[in-house]
Amino acid sequence: MLRIGEFAARNNITVRAIRHYEEIGLLKPAKTDRFTGYRYYNECQSGEIRIIGVLKELGFSLSEIADLMHLSVSRNDLILRLNEKYTQSRIELGIAQNRSMGIENLMELVEGLPDGRKINIKEIDEMVVFNGKKVFDHGRSFDWGFDDIFKQAKEDGRNISMMVMDIDRFKAVNDAYGRKVGDAILDAIFRITVDELPGGTGRIGGYKSNLERVGGDEFIIRVDIGKEESLELAEKIRSAVEETDFGYLGVKKKVTVTIGVVNMDSNPADSHEFKHLAESALYLAKHNGRNRVQPYCGDIGENPDNPPKPQPGDAIG
Repeated sequence: MLRIGEFAARNNITVRAIRHYEEIGLLKPAKTDRFTGYRYYNECQSGEIRIIGVLKELGFSLSEIADLMHLSVSRNDLILRLNEKYTQSRIELGIAQNRSMGIENLMELVEGLPDGRKINIKEIDEMVVFNGKKVFDHGRSFDWGFDDIFKQAKEDGRNISMMVMDIDRFKAVNDAYGRKVGDAILDAIFRITVDELPGGTGRIGGYKSNLERVGGDEFIIRVDIGKEESLELAEKIRSAVEETDFGYLGVKKKVTVTIGVVNMDSNPADSHEFKHLAESALYLAKHNGRNRVQPYCGDIGENPDNPPKPQPGDAIG
């Protein structure tokens, strides 16, 4: 047996850390001398120290590690816990990648300036730093200045497109696999969509694309491109989601999305009608079978073979 100091040195950890592990129930000495109070550990307990270190590196808190080590965890429960950390790490990775990209773009911009020129940091274009994509997540309201973008496009006679995307039968996924799995799918689809969006400066100024998750499983995409390009982009997003294997979450069935697309050719009166027309296209696509891209057609709601236009608050699913 090893005294606590020897055990700590053997495992490259401080005595203070071991005492803290003891206090929270993560580690128990193999023996405590009742006269001196010295605590002793078996060499085989080094394995516990190693697994604690591994789980800490994977992002688990000490209380979570204690829970895992002292309870008999089912396979499915462990998969859910690991997936939660996986999703968190993917989000953090995405943030880090965006930060790295922004730094690289900013560095390239500065390096391209003439030698000796003094730089006013306030003059640097935000769009250059973030490559022309602006995204929002987790239930923001429909804003980001779209009304101004719409009005500018209308005045300039430029074609922009809007998509409303919905995850098919997402409530059934949540009911079958739980909210943690549902949240992981939402985050994955958000990232898939971001990866497909074009970047750069839009033709009407501002970002070339915007993505926002506005509801539980509804996404709004605004892109500074015309009809044919927007339909191709929507199909790329739909296909990318369909091809994603969510088996690592325990989800055996395919997860799919349906996308309604509208552009300025439909002559919407304002930005709110623009969004409503995209929702109408989505509603029709859902009616016709889901997992598809549907452009807005002016006769939606007028043809008896088509469903009525959705009203505010209508559930799509």
